[in-house]
Amino acid sequence: MNFIYRLRMRSKLIIAFTAISLFSGVMGLVALKNIRDLNNNSVIMHDRNSRVIKDITLVKSNLVQINLDIYMVLDEKNSNKVKTLVDEINRLKNQDDNLLADYEKHIVDSDDRKLFGDLKNILSVYRQYRERLLEYIDEGNYDKAWIVYNDLEIVSENIVKNTENYIEYNSRVAEKYDNSNKQLYHDTIISTITIGVLGFIVSIFVGHFIAYRISGKIKTILDFAKSLTEGNLEHKITMKSRDEIGQLAIALNKAADKRREYEENLMSSYEELEASYEEVRALEQELREKYNDLEASFEEITALEQELREKYTEISINEELLRNNEEWYKLITEASYDALWDWNIKEGKMFFSDQWYNILGYDREETKDIDWTKLVNEEDYERLQNVIKENWENKSSVFTIEYRIKDVNGIYTWMQTIGKTLFDSEGKPYRLAGSHKNITDIKEYQHRLEYIAYHDYLTDLPNRQYMHKVAEQYFDKKGVYEHNKTALIFIDIDNFKYINDTLGHNFGDFLICAIADRLNRIKREDDLLVRLGGDEFVIVLNSIEDRAQVENFCTAMLECFETSFNVDSNYLQVTSSIGIAIYPEDGKVLDDLLTKADIAMYRSKSLGKNNYTFFHSGMNDKVIERMEIEKYLRNALDKNEFILYYQPQVDANSGMICSFEALIRWNSPELGFVPPDRFITLAEENHRIIDIGNWVLRSACEFIKEVHINGHDKCYISINVSVIQLMQSDFVDNVLKIINDITIDPNCIELEITESIFIETYDNISEKLNRLREIGIKIALDDFGKGYSSLSYLKQLPISTLKIDKTFIDDVAEEHKISLVENIIDIGHKMNLKVVAEGVETEEQLNYLNKHSCDRIQGYYFSRPVPQSEAISLLNR
Repeated sequence: MNFIYRLRMRSKLIIAFTAISLFSGVMGLVALKNIRDLNNNSVIMHDRNSRVIKDITLVKSNLVQINLDIYMVLDEKNSNKVKTLVDEINRLKNQDDNLLADYEKHIVDSDDRKLFGDLKNILSVYRQYRERLLEYIDEGNYDKAWIVYNDLEIVSENIVKNTENYIEYNSRVAEKYDNSNKQLYHDTIISTITIGVLGFIVSIFVGHFIAYRISGKIKTILDFAKSLTEGNLEHKITMKSRDEIGQLAIALNKAADKRREYEENLMSSYEELEASYEEVRALEQELREKYNDLEASFEEITALEQELREKYTEISINEELLRNNEEWYKLITEASYDALWDWNIKEGKMFFSDQWYNILGYDREETKDIDWTKLVNEEDYERLQNVIKENWENKSSVFTIEYRIKDVNGIYTWMQTIGKTLFDSEGKPYRLAGSHKNITDIKEYQHRLEYIAYHDYLTDLPNRQYMHKVAEQYFDKKGVYEHNKTALIFIDIDNFKYINDTLGHNFGDFLICAIADRLNRIKREDDLLVRLGGDEFVIVLNSIEDRAQVENFCTAMLECFETSFNVDSNYLQVTSSIGIAIYPEDGKVLDDLLTKADIAMYRSKSLGKNNYTFFHSGMNDKVIERMEIEKYLRNALDKNEFILYYQPQVDANSGMICSFEALIRWNSPELGFVPPDRFITLAEENHRIIDIGNWVLRSACEFIKEVHINGHDKCYISINVSVIQLMQSDFVDNVLKIINDITIDPNCIELEITESIFIETYDNISEKLNRLREIGIKIALDDFGKGYSSLSYLKQLPISTLKIDKTFIDDVAEEHKISLVENIIDIGHKMNLKVVAEGVETEEQLNYLNKHSCDRIQGYYFSRPVPQSEAISLLNR
């Protein structure tokens, strides 16, 4: 102990931190050992699950084999095979019991035991049906046997689904434990090593820091802190039209000019008359005074009398002119459709023409002192007052305004007023006159035009223009975004072009109206529903709280489409693809939000349609790529940018090439080689696949004719066909025309159609395919096994060939996986179908397929798809 006390501080700290580091290292080693043991346990659990999955898979395979054997006995009605069938069933039953007993020993938890119990129960039901079916077969009652077989097949499908769920559950358990333990093991190693190393380094660093910095450099630290502290520091009526009203305006302008001229003349004559009158009075007085001197002044009086007559004649002429002017003014006011008014501002008197009373229905005598501005609608009154006030303040001679004025019945009539102000020498208004024009019909027409402009003619919903007009109400929140989110939901009806093409555009219009009505019923009152055009709608959800609210609304929208639409007694199931953009997160401008919601909608379509997708920034790149492809795809066929490659199919018995599959390639000068999976779907959406498909069909037929000319007349061509082509009413006629134009045998053509096309559109295309089969064209079911079809359904399809999908071929060489390829080949042969395996790449796969008698082989093991010249060279080897 004295030794410790005698040590300097530096040594003590070094010893202390070194001890801590050694302790951390020991702890890390212990942790590593424990986690290694945990990982070993997880490997044991994974091995157990792999064994369980294998047992369940064998049970499923045995079930498929038993059903096939029963189906063949029923189909052939051969009772001699019953005993063999029973022996086979008992053998597989014993094997299943052993597998299930082995599995039951390895049950790990209650969920596992429940799944196992469900499997045993449904397997027990299956065996009861099977025993009853065998009894009917033994009795020779095949009708009842077929009925029980259909029930047996339904139970079998449930067992298959249960086994698949079981396999998936055990796979998830194994993978969960394995991944979790491996990750834990890996993380513990990293964290332990890191902590140990850092602990050691930090210990040494802290020891030296305290020793050297704290004990030896305190003065330096104080100086440094001090340095930091010190361092901180007169117009006429204006009218452009030249119709009757325009001519009337011109006439009024002329009449006003005339009246002004006449008033000036009249005033002058009046002044002259008044002067003459005073002169006459003076003369009369003078005559009285000089009455006695009359004889002496007779000549003077005669002269004055003559002068008076002349003045009187002039006054008479002026009075006639004034009377004519008044008649002209009255003619104009009565002939005009507009009401004229005159306001003497200083005296407060108003004059209205008869037309003003005709328009509004008031009585002249009862309303002679009325202030017409008091009849103006309250909403327009202040605006009228401001216009008049501004006119007087700016000394503007003419103003124009539209407003509503109340008639005698209390109904407001739209008026257009044109007024002119006269100002005195001091600049004050003393007279205001003008016209009232009834524009009610014009306003109603304008309102109707505005409604038509902002509403969809078919559904009467607001249209795109209306949405832009009111966008500010929904998307201009002036910065308070966190409390005013809005969702723009873009809705596109799936496969609407197919409906128009097959049922007609009138049917499509009725369907659009029905969809609009259904959407209108699920939205809230303050939300906005818009039809953009075609089969596109937009719903604006105003003032949303969170994404969950939008998700609930979109889920309800998808559910409302689950009920069939009844259009003219035709029931149609319709789905929709939905894209969502949130304001202001995805944009603050309507056009940006529309674009992004449209992008998200196309993402929904690419995910299988009938769902909704929220926009996120990563979608932009895909949209740009899509737009580029669509841009150049538009003219690719006209520019001869498409070429066909051919991949040979080899006869498994002879090893010789027996056919080719035609595969399209696009060599774009701008985009380079574009693989089919990047442009085929897009071509289907915009229907360019129809012209492209016809080109492929014609080019492939020309190729196989050249093959025949070169001496290989037994070889045939396999051509992929899109569902869009099949949906065209003239598809069969186009195929026949190409065959006749090129003059080739229909028996050397095989059309490949995917399993999903049959399931989704069987009713629409079955008649066309049967017509093609009648003339000798083969039909191949491509990618068989990726979907699920019952045996009875498969037997109804007008096909001649089954093509096994590459994903099944990839499994045949892996020992730990159970392959169904053997069963698929057996099914095809029992149904008299040729079987083609595609995607064969290794010799092990080829040997497996030859062992199980596959008819034709296609894949990279023999050849990649090659151009036409190389394909012919392959035949000549």
